[in-house]
Amino acid sequence: MDERVLDKETQCPICNQVIIFNVKSEDISCNNCKKSFMYKFCPECSQIIFFNKIEYDGYNIQCPYISCRSTSCSVKCIKCNKKIFFNSNYKYSQGDEVECKECKFSFKKVKCPCLDCPKNIQLETNFCEGNQLKCEHNGVPFYFQKLGCWFCGRHCIWNNSKGKIYIEGQEIQCPYKECGKVTNKLTCPKCLKTSIIAKANLEMGKKINCLINNCNNSYNVYFCPYCKKIGYGDGSPLAGKNIICQYCNKSFYFVNCFYCKQINFWKDNKKYIPCQTVFCNNEYCKKKSALIQCPFCKRTNHFTKGVFGLGKEYACSYRECKKEFIILYCGNCNMTHIKDPTLNPEILFTCDICKNYMPTVQCPSCLKFCSPMNNNIRLENCSVLKCPYSSCGKAFYYYKCPFCRRDFNSTNFSTINIKCPFKKCNKSYSYFKCSNCNKENIKMTYEDKMDTDSEEIICEYCNAKNNVLNAPDTNKIIQVKKAVMVQGDKFIFDNPEEDPYDRKIINSLIKTKIYEIMTKRINNDEDGNRENKTCVICMTNPIEWILAPCGHKCLCPTCGKIYKEDKCPICKEHIIGILEKVIDD
Repeated sequence: MDERVLDKETQCPICNQVIIFNVKSEDISCNNCKKSFMYKFCPECSQIIFFNKIEYDGYNIQCPYISCRSTSCSVKCIKCNKKIFFNSNYKYSQGDEVECKECKFSFKKVKCPCLDCPKNIQLETNFCEGNQLKCEHNGVPFYFQKLGCWFCGRHCIWNNSKGKIYIEGQEIQCPYKECGKVTNKLTCPKCLKTSIIAKANLEMGKKINCLINNCNNSYNVYFCPYCKKIGYGDGSPLAGKNIICQYCNKSFYFVNCFYCKQINFWKDNKKYIPCQTVFCNNEYCKKKSALIQCPFCKRTNHFTKGVFGLGKEYACSYRECKKEFIILYCGNCNMTHIKDPTLNPEILFTCDICKNYMPTVQCPSCLKFCSPMNNNIRLENCSVLKCPYSSCGKAFYYYKCPFCRRDFNSTNFSTINIKCPFKKCNKSYSYFKCSNCNKENIKMTYEDKMDTDSEEIICEYCNAKNNVLNAPDTNKIIQVKKAVMVQGDKFIFDNPEEDPYDRKIINSLIKTKIYEIMTKRINNDEDGNRENKTCVICMTNPIEWILAPCGHKCLCPTCGKIYKEDKCPICKEHIIGILEKVIDD
């Protein structure tokens, strides 16, 4: 073909002089102003688009002509070196799998972020957006991570050589002023494509539905406190369950605090007991909560201040469910069970693990769990127990309703007109154990016929007369033991000098948000507070604590524990945590 057929005319965008160029060339040079430009033809309107002389391969470009304004992108095939065009219906992101229409070759590639490096890095088929990449500059390895903004398509770059590391799922704010939107992005473990989490509302352990067409996969994520990696679940609830990391094979538990949304971890052989009251270990929260999973809809119900009663019926707080469940505690295997109250009493009060009977022993004063010291003891009506916890130590009495077969405890002793506290029963009865035949006598009583003045009751088995017990026998106190429930640990990286991961403080894994506290920022405080060695609150004690994410070192341990404001006292930036360890040179 004659090359003159491939020549075209256009105007220089700088001096407006006519330029004749060959369409095979990738750039245009103006002989008048001596400027060079890159160009491409818009696939919608076929007009020429000029831009600066940089590699545009893989970038989304908008047509500048008002009559068009379409967005297009082109990618060079690695094998045949021909361009593959994408129209405005598809937003290409570097790292996406592309199939060449000419040679039918599928590939993935990412351009090196250095301006003086024209290399395109070919990727493996299992590559996911955000994975670490390597490029060599004059024999020196350069490590980086790239992640495209979901809204504008432009890339955020983490230079690993400078200690900047992207952890999958972290909250990202687009660095470009025209966009500036905040998102979380996760890679679906099934289709290996990236999905967005709306409004950066990523909750660890929460069910996530893949947004990619023809996938419809459900999954959830967790953060391993040992190997510091993101793992995937099958979509079932993870909070409070024993999780085995798919990378390091170590086990742990985690529970999200209902108030501050921080995560409390149970690791190093510590065990989380389902339904236990959780004391948040973050210094600025310290609130109590109990998260209980409904056995029907599998969603989590919250109990304010961690207060709930064993054996009582509770309705699920979600409108779609509203079914009732009860919470029982087995002191033999130290486990709580959530069951359907409509079950047969023999099945309902039998532990699913050890198959023993579960007396619902809960101190009515401090609401803590306990169990008989001897597991073979069968608790009887009016049994006397003493709370084993030193903070309480009060005596209480155990009752078992003969009608609804449920156990309850009370601080008041009575053998006559005992009223069942459960709403669906609410019946009254009298109880005594015959001193002659040693059999239990239970008599149903009514409010209009309460016989409280009678001093003697006749046994219905042997007709022997028995005196009414007006006071408990304190010599027969049944020994009970504590329920071993360990509180979780907060998770803070506290070695920012040696481990590159520890340059990030992950105080809030509920959003997997990463905060940088750099040594230079602390030691060279722009506000001049580095010179002041005393706390900015009490003005007396030496400062030892720093705030995240602003990095101001301004509080002593005493004021740090009682500081309840959500803003830094120096720069007024919103704070999310307090770092106890001071970073000094």
